[in-house]
Amino acid sequence: SRHTDAPEILMRLASATEALDHAIDASKRIMLNLRPAILEQGAVAALQWLVQQFSRRHGLACEFRSSHDAIDLPVNLPLVAYRFVQESLTNVIKHSGATAVLVDLSMSRQVLSVEVIDNGRGFQVSDLDKSGSFGLRGLRERYENHHGVRITDSALVAAAVLSNRYITERFLPDK
Repeated sequence: SRHTDAPEILMRLASATEALDHAIDASKRIMLNLRPAILEQGAVAALQWLVQQFSRRHGLACEFRSSHDAIDLPVNLPLVAYRFVQESLTNVIKHSGATAVLVDLSMSRQVLSVEVIDNGRGFQVSDLDKSGSFGLRGLRERYENHHGVRITDSALVAAAVLSNRYITERFLPDK
């Protein structure tokens, strides 16, 4: 007979069904993370949504600014920008101790600029060599791969120094 009321078989079936449900949920999360559906609405809408979600989830004062309501970008660039901001925000919450974050997206002369500015502790280039610093390393590699360039540690130091000077003049959001 194909049907049974045996308790041990019913328990195995329930366990298998639960495992399958978890696998389906994990699969959906992976697919969403590969290319979030919000990107279909454009980079500006996607980044604005990401910043709002981050602010709600972590209770930080966050502001999103954009030079345009919508920006027409090459096919893969919105995902690169989204992942850059996502990883930067993850670093803010994990390492910076910040209480405020500003994400500024601008397009000028065919150059997309994405800045993630916080009032946290900053980082040292030596942080890139720490075990488990996959976030910073990932940001660096993503940029290098997309642009076909190699970023030296001295360039990172110069950028951090210039950014620090520039950021001190910027106003961060209040919560």
